[in-house]
Amino acid sequence: MLLLIFFFLNILISVIASCPNGSIASLSDQTKCYFYETQKMNFIVANQNCVENGGNLVSIHDMLDNVVISSEASSFFTDSTSIDFWIGANDLYTPGVWTWMDKTPFDFTDWDKGQPQNVSGANCGAAKILGGQWIAEGCYEMKPFVCLIATATITTTTTKIIPTTTTTKIKTCEKEWSPFGGFCYKVFDPSTWYEAEQMCVIEYAHLASIHNLQEALFVANLAYYTGSDSCDGSKQAWIGLFTDDTFISYKWTDGTPFDYQKWGTNHPYKVAPNYCNVLSLAPICGNVTGAFYADPCDTFDAKFVCKKGPS
Repeated sequence: MLLLIFFFLNILISVIASCPNGSIASLSDQTKCYFYETQKMNFIVANQNCVENGGNLVSIHDMLDNVVISSEASSFFTDSTSIDFWIGANDLYTPGVWTWMDKTPFDFTDWDKGQPQNVSGANCGAAKILGGQWIAEGCYEMKPFVCLIATATITTTTTKIIPTTTTTKIKTCEKEWSPFGGFCYKVFDPSTWYEAEQMCVIEYAHLASIHNLQEALFVANLAYYTGSDSCDGSKQAWIGLFTDDTFISYKWTDGTPFDYQKWGTNHPYKVAPNYCNVLSLAPICGNVTGAFYADPCDTFDAKFVCKKGPS
């Protein structure tokens, strides 16, 4: 009976809140909608998709919303292979410390029995369609997902459009470059750090600088590839972080501020000459996806990611 009441409340509030098609209104915040994406994506790409639509993977702060979200999921995620879906819970920033992708307080949990599992790589949260309990999963698994987005803005104002001869060029990324956050990124074949930066400069770019968790996860996903998970360093890519000439601090090759630090365990070893950094692409061999690891700049080849503005 309680679920039936939730169902009718959802219908009523969805109309009032003007949520887009494929979504329902939040009961706790009528300015927000839950958007159900049936196309399966990994956690990183799923959150990027939510961000591009003005939100994030859903954060859940009370049992009421948890019940509503999971009960409606069975109506949207009808594929027989779908048993759970991505939510915004993760411990990618600090292993063992769970947070939401939208940075709201992690003030409510509904973990299933034995969860979150203490298994390497199980850093991203999903909710079961039946019951709504949460489980920790590998971030590269493919699942449907729920975004938390703002309600649609409806206006009846009529605006007269005055023709103009002004032409504004829309800047875009070149072919084979991937857009994210107003910049363009491209992955290149393995090289030393010095050779990698030179190649980026030839492309009018620099090795990628990282300024938040979302960007770190985007770059990691972009450079990630399936295959061997051996501890040979193949699941990492050079980024633009290096020690400057004073050997006192780290800097980015593109000159942007060093305003985000996501060091792997026991890193950096030390601030010393000729130390550069790779970004971990997968949670293997004790590494954390999207974390920085310091290594000598010229001792091995690795894939690398260049970053530049659109043209």
